[in-house]
Amino acid sequence: MARSTVGHILGGRSHLFRPETRELVLRTAEQLGWKRPADWRSVSRGRFGCAVLLKSVMQDRSCIGTNFLVALEEHLLERNMHVAMARLPDATLASETALRRLLKQWSADGMFISYTLRPPPRLHALIGRLDLPAVWLNSRAVRDAVHPDDLGAGRTAAELLLAAGHRRIAYVGYPFPLTMPEEHMHYSMQDRPAGARAAVLACGAAWLHVSGSDSASVATWRERLARPDRETAVIAYNPLQILPVLHAAALLGLRVPQDLSLITFHDETVWMLDQEIASLALPEARSAEIAVAHLCARIGGAPSRALEALPFTVRSTLTIGPPPPRVKGRPTARR
Repeated sequence: MARSTVGHILGGRSHLFRPETRELVLRTAEQLGWKRPADWRSVSRGRFGCAVLLKSVMQDRSCIGTNFLVALEEHLLERNMHVAMARLPDATLASETALRRLLKQWSADGMFISYTLRPPPRLHALIGRLDLPAVWLNSRAVRDAVHPDDLGAGRTAAELLLAAGHRRIAYVGYPFPLTMPEEHMHYSMQDRPAGARAAVLACGAAWLHVSGSDSASVATWRERLARPDRETAVIAYNPLQILPVLHAAALLGLRVPQDLSLITFHDETVWMLDQEIASLALPEARSAEIAVAHLCARIGGAPSRALEALPFTVRSTLTIGPPPPRVKGRPTARR
């Protein structure tokens, strides 16, 4: 039997051949484990049913959470689509031809773009000029960008502490070098403390922002928490920044939350030293849902547009308590 006959029958043109020929080819193909591609109808309409996830070859420039990826896959499957991952150097994304080739080579209808730090210089402009179906992840790009409301999250964290009665609040940031240019930082490193600071100062409370190498120093936090006028609550950029604070508090005999309140931001429940830390949950599942819906709309011809920032949710407040009573200007240590 000619290969072309087999190709025609398996490719959807079996009506051109006799019933016994069709039956023989299909029965043999089934015995050999052949299955019709799930996206063959999409291909016939000029669609592949695939979205490519574009990332940098440098891991720290394309941070993406497992919960987000799981949700992304689930929402794509609901639309009979799947995701392929492409880790490419910047030099391959420097021209219109390269971007068009990317979609063709990966048999993709559109792309998710994950650059949390320093996207390739011309990528925004090229995608806009070509009007390619693309959604930026965890980015504050002007259009087609899905991102959490980190400014609002910082404000919410501070408001929870202020409502508990705290009036001396510290924020511990990511331990990046103080000389690092702002464009090399993810926007959340600026938005979370900015939102918290605005809420704290609006209430007339005292605000301290600890960043750089001091933020990861147990000695720095031990010295601060031993002061008579110490901060009674700490907001941390992420769980890693809580560790030196907890260590210093333990050395001083301060308990959480009786003597010191803590809150942070994360996509998972945060457990440290046998207790759940108060946290605001990143909207990973919702971000994936919006990203898939918007990309599919763009693939279908919908115009590019701005997307709203997605709110965090309060997961736990277990390490938030009232500020400790003070005796002669010093916090009372309970042991």
